Amino acid sequence: MHQKIPIIHHHSSTSSNYIELIDACIKRGVLKSGRALHAHLIINGLAGSLQFVSKLIAFYTRCKELAAARKVFDRIPKSKIRGWAVIGSYARNGYYEEAMGAFEEMQKAKRVFDVMVDKDLVALNAMVSGYVQNDSVQEALNLVEEMKFVGVKPDIVTWNTLISGFSQANDEVMVSKIFQTMETDGVKPDAISWTSVISGLVQNFRSTRAYSAFGQMLKAGFSQQHQQSVPYCLHVLLLQI
Repeated sequence: MHQKIPIIHHHSSTSSNYIELIDACIKRGVLKSGRALHAHLIINGLAGSLQFVSKLIAFYTRCKELAAARKVFDRIPKSKIRGWAVIGSYARNGYYEEAMGAFEEMQKAKRVFDVMVDKDLVALNAMVSGYVQNDSVQEALNLVEEMKFVGVKPDIVTWNTLISGFSQANDEVMVSKIFQTMETDGVKPDAISWTSVISGLVQNFRSTRAYSAFGQMLKAGFSQQHQQSVPYCLHVLLLQI
């Protein structure tokens, strides 16, 4: 039986807390906790934020609740975005050839340029999240490069998803390259970026590197108020070093 994931209270919540909880719900496929978390996001006015939309869609698709995933998309302005929902759904369920086929068809029809850039980002982030959830991080990176080629600029959500994927895959070289690339593209790593790196190191039992990364996070300007976004497991780890 799946363990229930605790929902944080509003007064102690941060975007990174919510991201961690959504990721946990996606990984475990815990529908009840995920729905409760979605309700919290709605109450706090966060459910429509781009950084949460793709996560919610990935969660409902993971739980085979495609109708709920569709409702999340239906609340996004401009019906043209729904074409991207098909692509994201394919990717999250492992149908990569179908996803890329649909993407190519949309390119041929020039539909890529018919939708707003921000809405393109929703689709891009949904697909990248799908690849990462299926342990296909290289495919996720390839997709980001292809989308950049057609004029879609990745945002902090895109880069953080890639960082999370390569961190969990214990590929520090790629994580470092992604950090450099995103900064070159004008996107500055945030607390979630660092949290993903530290989480990956902890999960791969790289205690010394996790401690070092935490120090780098503080040197980068993230003060005590950002430390609450670091996973609880790191706090335990730091006490053991």
